[in-house]
Amino acid sequence: MRQIKQKLLLEAKAFDRIVEKRVRNGFNPDLNSKKINKFFFNNPWRYPLTRKLSIKEKTNFVVKECKKGDKVLDVGCGLGTLSMELAKKKIQVLAIDISKESIKYANYFSKKKLNNTDYSNLKFQRKAISEIFKNSGKYKFNKIIFFKTLHHLPRVGILMKKIKYNLKKNGKIIIVEPFRSEFTYLNAVIAFIIRKLSTTWVAKESKIKKNSLKNIETEINEIFKEYTYSSSKKGYDQSVMDNVTSSLYKVLNAVQKNFLIQKILYADSFKDKIIGGIYGKNYENEIKFINNLDNFLIKKKILSGTTAMIVAKKK
Repeated sequence: MRQIKQKLLLEAKAFDRIVEKRVRNGFNPDLNSKKINKFFFNNPWRYPLTRKLSIKEKTNFVVKECKKGDKVLDVGCGLGTLSMELAKKKIQVLAIDISKESIKYANYFSKKKLNNTDYSNLKFQRKAISEIFKNSGKYKFNKIIFFKTLHHLPRVGILMKKIKYNLKKNGKIIIVEPFRSEFTYLNAVIAFIIRKLSTTWVAKESKIKKNSLKNIETEINEIFKEYTYSSSKKGYDQSVMDNVTSSLYKVLNAVQKNFLIQKILYADSFKDKIIGGIYGKNYENEIKFINNLDNFLIKKKILSGTTAMIVAKKK
């Protein structure tokens, strides 16, 4: 337990640094912003189009599962992107995060009333999830949301067992989560081909000078390591607890023991680490093609989606 607390402190400090850097470089949590942010190198936050196709697609999934008047907990809210999308729909939101700077800036952005929205139904608090399920009588919600949060949380089986007591009758959990366990070697091959065929893929240094079998295999292996966060290169893991939970199987098993799964959708077979790296005059058409191809390959079960979107009801 002491070791976990120490890691949580390091985790909070890591995200304090990340948040400070992002805000300093013009980050805006508003998904409707029309500005391009070149600070986000090969990241869906870069363009309005990539924010729409990658991030808003997922926040919309969550918002549609909630209704006006619901009391909702957003676990690991970061800078408040999802929380503010929920609050716009007159949903009562308690948004928590262990990062002091995340909560500070989330409050700052919500008080700016982005898009002239009143966020009085939204509260940001610096809290760990353990502080919530220790007070199951005080904190009761219609929905509890883990939006790209679970891969930073250990012992997901214990978490699911405890958090269900913070749900009201017929309450639900909503999970939107990337799982590196779902990225296969075939996914890496397709990502490699798309990067090579793209006319404006930003990572020019990755262009193969000699199209030998050895070089092709080497680069595909590097892509596989990149997507599965198993590379020794610095920068893939954000923090000390990044990807401590990376198995979809383990998460589904933990959820099924405590909840009834009602819906599972998948996204991102390879696009999430490509579309933010496209540029040039026709970048929007190229991004749309990559997005549609990604969706098609998942729909036809040719490739596995690495992001799972889950809705489960309390038993």
